[in-house]
Amino acid sequence: MRKISVVFAVLAVIALSACNGNSNVSDSNSTAVNENSTTVNESSTVISESSATVNESSTTVNNPAPINPPQRDNDYTSTVSEFTVEFDDGEAEIVRYNGSGGDVVIPAEINGIRVAEIESRAFENCAGLTGITIPGSVESIGEDAFANCVNLSSVTIENGVREIDEYAFSGCTALTRLDIPESVMEIERFAFSGCLNLTVTYHGRTYTGEDIFRIYNES
Repeated sequence: MRKISVVFAVLAVIALSACNGNSNVSDSNSTAVNENSTTVNESSTVISESSATVNESSTTVNNPAPINPPQRDNDYTSTVSEFTVEFDDGEAEIVRYNGSGGDVVIPAEINGIRVAEIESRAFENCAGLTGITIPGSVESIGEDAFANCVNLSSVTIENGVREIDEYAFSGCTALTRLDIPESVMEIERFAFSGCLNLTVTYHGRTYTGEDIFRIYNES
């Protein structure tokens, strides 16, 4: 009987030890799960941080820093169509005609900028030029601007032009008639020198031959 009691006692001790062991295993498993959860949470945090980085990058791409266009000086020369043009202080000036001739119409504006002057010798010696229209935006026709254009037979000067410089149309032997608008306030000497067949109408008066040279004194 005593042996049986001892055996039961031993079995009880073994059972108790087994329970304690399972409890430790459970605690260990719980700890491991908790650690895994922590790792997952940390991974989630890393992923969130990565997402934030991506979002920041996207924001940078979608909102680039403004780029200022290169600025051009106010004064520069450029070739536009058949003309060499100088842009100066918001105005355009015809420096040279590069075309083959015919009937040419000078534009009142180039690239939205007013054409204000035909510079000296811009059309000089252009034998192919047969007609020219000068818009009212032009204030001044420069010295020798159309000198020796021997086939120039038609000239239209629109109201708004203020000055015709000396020798501007000298040697234009084919030119027979010219109406000068009242806006022209100054005609320099010899502006029509050598235009032997020319008749000029200016301020209601008609000038021919040698009388044309009197325009200089009356303008």
